[in-house]
Amino acid sequence: MKKNTTKIVLLFFVFSLFILTVPQKAKSEELIHKTKLISLVNQARKKIGLSDVSSNEKLQETAKNRLKDMQKKKYFSHLSPDNKNIKFFLQESNYKMILAGENLAKNFTNEEELNSAWLNSFLHRRIIMGPIYKDIGIASGWTEINQKNHYITVMVLGLEK
Repeated sequence: MKKNTTKIVLLFFVFSLFILTVPQKAKSEELIHKTKLISLVNQARKKIGLSDVSSNEKLQETAKNRLKDMQKKKYFSHLSPDNKNIKFFLQESNYKMILAGENLAKNFTNEEELNSAWLNSFLHRRIIMGPIYKDIGIASGWTEINQKNHYITVMVLGLEK
């Protein structure tokens, strides 16, 4: 009897370790790959005769900083709890914008589905298809909002002076 109890306890312990480590690995993965998403955005833009947008270091930093802010303050919105909008994050990254737009997404882990959802939303599509935009930055990662884990993607498009 003692041998069986020891085996059950050991199995339970191993199973518990597995459950605790698997989600943490998944949460550190990049589920949305920016290169692939940029390619999909450019394919959509080409279909209507627009030029490609290119990855921009400053906009990458802007998107990353916006994501970090959402993770730290546990929100999902174009306006942070302390009233910071995308313009604040653009200035913080020293992106001297003429015009910029921001798309946010929650719980998309596939680039095609995310891009399709944005293109099927009038306001998100307007940003992606903005003819003036030349630059793009994307960041994505896990965050906790209202005690639930969510995968957030931030896309920023812009034109610099």
